[in-house]
Formats: sequence, C-alpha cells, structure tokens
Amino acid sequence: MATTATVQFGKWMPDDDKNIEPGLPLMWLNSQRVNLDDAQNVLYTGASWRLFKPLVTSGTAVPATVRDACAVDDSGAQEVFCAAGGDLYHIVSGTPTQVSKSAGAYSGTAGWQFQAYGDCLMATNGVDPVQAWTVSTSSAFADLAGSPPIGSVIAIVRDFVVLGNLTYIDGPHTHRVQWSGLANATSWPTPLTQDARAAQSGYQDLYAEYGPVQYIAAGEEFGIIFQQRGIVRMRYVGGDVVFDFYTFERKRGLLTPRAAAQMGDTVFFLSGDGFYATDGNTVKPIGYGAVNLWFFAKCYDTSKVRAAVDSKTQCAYWSFPSTAGSNDYVLVYNFQEDVWSYAVNTTVALFEGLSSSAHIPQAFDTTYKLGSFTGTQPAGEIQTKIFRLQSDMKSDVWSARVLADDVAQVAIAATQSDDDVQAFGSYVARETRTRKSSFRSNGYAHAFKVLLGSNTTYAQGVEIDFDPRSTQ
Repeated sequence: MATTATVQFGKWMPDDDKNIEPGLPLMWLNSQRVNLDDAQNVLYTGASWRLFKPLVTSGTAVPATVRDACAVDDSGAQEVFCAAGGDLYHIVSGTPTQVSKSAGAYSGTAGWQFQAYGDCLMATNGVDPVQAWTVSTSSAFADLAGSPPIGSVIAIVRDFVVLGNLTYIDGPHTHRVQWSGLANATSWPTPLTQDARAAQSGYQDLYAEYGPVQYIAAGEEFGIIFQQRGIVRMRYVGGDVVFDFYTFERKRGLLTPRAAAQMGDTVFFLSGDGFYATDGNTVKPIGYGAVNLWFFAKCYDTSKVRAAVDSKTQCAYWSFPSTAGSNDYVLVYNFQEDVWSYAVNTTVALFEGLSSSAHIPQAFDTTYKLGSFTGTQPAGEIQTKIFRLQSDMKSDVWSARVLADDVAQVAIAATQSDDDVQAFGSYVARETRTRKSSFRSNGYAHAFKVLLGSNTTYAQGVEIDFDPRSTQ
C-alpha cells in the first residue's frame, strides 16, 4: 500500500555519529526533523534553509596584501579602512587611498585591530605606535597623542580606551592590559602616579598561565578579555581601583586573535577545543556534537581564522583555509536558532562591515577588491542522515518532491544494514507535471541528497512516496 511521509530538514550535525535518524516508528517522521550530514552553500534563517550568498566585489583593488579592515559610519556614509603592506588605506565608494602617516611607515606583516571612539578611529598592530584618524577631517593617520603603550589589542570599555598584549621599552607584557583616562583617548599618564589616579588610568597584569591577551570585547558596564586559555571579566567599579578583574573561565580562551565576533553582550568565539559563546558570566558550548570535529579536520591553519557577525540573518561567520592558500571556507552559525552550515567561498581579511543600520560580514577577494556577501549562489546541497521509514520492514521509495520554491534535483541512497556502504545514485530531475523525482530504491534505511536551484529562497524538506515491503 502506497504511503506518503514528509522528511523535514533538521540541523547540520556532521559530528553526530548516530547512524539512524530519527529512530522511528513511522508516525514520528512527520513530526521530527531528520538531521543533516551535509549543508553546503546554504544557511538557516527564518525557520528555513536558504542559499548562502557568496562574496561579490567591486571598485579598485588595494595595491598590497590586505591584512585587516574595519568599517566606520561617517554621518550615515559607511567607509572602510584597511591595513595592507606597510600602509593604511581609506576606501570610499570602492576607491582606496593611502592614508598612512608616511608611505610605508608600518610593519608590512603585522595584524591590525581597529576601534572607533567618538569621531576618533584608532588602529594598532603591536609593533608600531597606536594610530589615530579623526572621522570627516583627517587626511592621514598620526600617532595617537598621549604616548600610549604599543598594544596588539584595543577596545572601549565603559568610557576608557583599553590596550592589551603590550610592549614597553623593557620588553613585551603579553598578559597585561592598560587603560586611558576616563573619557579621554589621549590621556595616558604614567601608571600609579597621582595624575593616573586622578584620571582613573591604570593597568592590570592578568594570570600569565592563561597566555597572551588575544581580544577584548567592548561593553558599557564591563569588558570581556580573552586570553589564549582563559577569559576575564573587566568590570568598572570606580575610585582608585577603577576596574576589578575576575577570571571566570580557566579552561578555554580564544585560539587566535581574529576568531571572535560580538553581537550585543554575547561573543561567539573559537577556542582550542571548539566553538563557544559567552556573555561575560557563563560559557556555552555551541559546536560540541555538531561541528567541532568537522572543523578541526577541515581547517588547514587555525591562525588564519576570521570571524564576523551578520545582524540581518542573525548569523556568525568564520572563514578558514582548507589548504595552504587563502581562506576558502565560511562556517556559518545561526545563533538565534542554533543551526550550523557552511559555504565554499574564497575570502581575504573577513571583517564586520556596516550597511545602513545593520552589521554585515565583508571581505576582500584574492585581488584585494572589497566586497559583500550579496552574490548569486549557483546551487546549494543538502544531504540527510540515514533514516528508516518502517521500524521492522524494508521500504521501496519510488518518488520524492522537494519542499522548496525552485527547481531541485534529488539523489537517494538505500542500505540493507547499518554496516552497508552508503552509495548515492545520480541526481534525478523533477518531472514537469508532478514536480516529483522518480526512482526505485529498496532498503531498510534511506538518505537523500538535494541539489537546490539558484533561485531557491527556502527549502524545508522532502515529501516521499513509498511502499512498505517485507523483510525479504
């Protein structure tokens, strides 16, 4: 007797080794989602799978290797600054202009971090003096006034500029943070002096065993300091103390400086054992059992990982390389719906840009042209895990209709036992009249691969027609 069942696409869980999903009986299939073995060139947002939009670039290329970049809002106009070679560049309407304090003034290989504070944009690389640019009026960067220390990390906490991973005349202090005077980016009095106490400026040495300061998440009441193997809450208390410091995570930190992205009070980050989120009080695992093993097996060089947030789709992006070349993968996490996916897309210097009132991921291509993730995806692929249509019988599947709003193709695999090798047949196009793909596939368990067309705006599952069969 012919039976129809709906396989709803669940979460992408490549680390989940369960062989049979969802575990049946049959009546469960229509009310439970079947998790996925693959979710390539798609992302999950708005309760549906959609095509990932690849990077599209325009304008004039930056004339050297882009290391890092940031976006600022200049009276409603979004502008981009980047570090490339030994210079800093200002990109307006797709055209880069060199705006270094003097040509070739900086280290050509150091990574940079940028931080806006009012109309002042600061940039630091841990080698050269902190640089400053006044939005709307500057034509070149200059050393930040006040003689701040050289730092690799910069952020705003409360109304203070905070530098971390510092270098002084006497050498590096990688686990130290130092902050400016209150509400004054150019106030850097000598620590522990009367002038410093009056300005509420000071410094703090963190526990050296947790490694160098990698990143500081900004905050109004407190900041979150990421060391390589620990996380510290930096809370404003005022008075002579100014800030108190509490190491609330002592087992994990930020693996590499650019692998963290902040949305509101939450930071999404890559640690040495996987992906996590923290609000400065607790640390939540978001990659365990889902993508951690997949990522570490796929990523060729974790030091190249970059992160950014897309506030429109409520997703965090991490770009990474699968080979010795450029970052060619983008791992995507929908933090509202706790769903992962990925795309094959080559990017350089992924960073968090601006679009109107939204924060968006932006990057450069390998020619160093600036772009956004707004392109047309030629196809996306979704593959389900193995599932059973009958708990104690074989099933003969003879057609499938993809629940999506564009033409899609379907391939199917059938297995007779859990130790069978899973082998998919060729993709089958849908028929014009029925909108179904037809085939014959008999087995105890099945899995589907779906190739989504370039005009797909949602995909939710596969409707299956099958016949229950005997155990023979």
